[in-house]
Amino acid sequence: MEKINNKELEKYPTAKKVYVQEDYQNIILHKNILSREYVEYIEKIDKEYLGGISYTRMTNFNIINKTQDNKYNQVLNSTMWTILPTNPNSKTEGTLGNFDVIAGKIDDTKPGLVIQVDSKNQLLKTSVETLGLSGDEVSFDDILNANLRLVYNDNYYNEVNGYFVPNLNLEKLYNDKKSITVPVQAIIRIKPDMDKLSAGSGIIYTKALNDIVIENNKDSKIVAKQRKIDYNVLTNQPFDEMTTKEVMLSYLGDDTNPSAIYLYPVDFDSKEEIVSYLDKYNEGKSEKDVVEYTDMASIISGLSGGIMDAITAVLIAFSSISLIVSSIMIAIITYISVLERIKEIGILRSLGARKKDIKRVFNAETFIIGLSSGILGILIAYLLTIPINNIIYNISELSNVAKLNIVHAIILITINVLLTMLGGFIPARIASKKNPVEALRTE
Repeated sequence: MEKINNKELEKYPTAKKVYVQEDYQNIILHKNILSREYVEYIEKIDKEYLGGISYTRMTNFNIINKTQDNKYNQVLNSTMWTILPTNPNSKTEGTLGNFDVIAGKIDDTKPGLVIQVDSKNQLLKTSVETLGLSGDEVSFDDILNANLRLVYNDNYYNEVNGYFVPNLNLEKLYNDKKSITVPVQAIIRIKPDMDKLSAGSGIIYTKALNDIVIENNKDSKIVAKQRKIDYNVLTNQPFDEMTTKEVMLSYLGDDTNPSAIYLYPVDFDSKEEIVSYLDKYNEGKSEKDVVEYTDMASIISGLSGGIMDAITAVLIAFSSISLIVSSIMIAIITYISVLERIKEIGILRSLGARKKDIKRVFNAETFIIGLSSGILGILIAYLLTIPINNIIYNISELSNVAKLNIVHAIILITINVLLTMLGGFIPARIASKKNPVEALRTE
């Protein structure tokens, strides 16, 4: 059965009609509506669970750089920069605790940029050119002294025949007194023990920079005009699915709702609490009002969990083969023991031992063998976790990967005893059925 448009449908129906199905792109894609209500709901989350939070907006920064040879360039693609997460929890270092500040000092209360380099101190060429620099190598001082100026909308855009065009006199805009300097506050690099978390590079801006742009641009002429009209104020073209009026207002610096919200949990337990909190918002909501989220930790753990499940299945298969072989060997050894002790069995029977007593003797032996070997195996496995964890830590810097749970240990010992007794069951039964007279005659 398959559910389409809330109807249960059978495969290969005989009905002479076709059922209309939603396009796959409409089924797969869900557009989140990050309303003011949802933003306020996020702001009420318990801050003890968070190591960082950031609100991404599609606001464009009208930034002009000045190169070392005194040329002026418009900085493009500033909407692709990432925002520096703020830390609402004073008890933790937050997400910035994963990075080393290798030059400068971060002050997220002031407008500015932070440059992230990778573990080899590399920065993408486009990012270097954004700072007005060039060459195969640039010094920390050159980056921290980069000449960047921010121009507000009313200076940057000129109205011509009902629509707005950018001012192309970049030198004049750069030196205008109303323009503000955007300093590079610091250069950061991922810590050596966290290099698996992020190995990239790029430009990060502080929340204060985003706030000051919105504060000065939300009441600008171009934003006011865009609010009134229902077509693109920059191109005079109608809006489409990609470029909507809401997107355009956000791009121009209107104080609209964020396009994305990033929450950084303190630990995995906190992540579960945050996920539970987010799920509560969706309770009772219609499908279009539901806000879906991406749990990156679950995705990563799910991928690694799938690999671990495959490895575990292979190991279980090999272990099962070894257990079957060992059970057969125990049966053979117990049977040989029966053959070598036939006369002893005869003496016990002549002294009044019953068949079940003989069976119990051999079952007790196999039980002791199974229990002793199980305990010995668990002890060896526990001791091996020490060097294994040291080796894994030296390779991947992951600690306590190999663990031995006490419950699992008890289960393994129990399985080992049962298999051992199962292997000795038939030889013990054979021993109990031996004729006393014939057993005593055996040499």
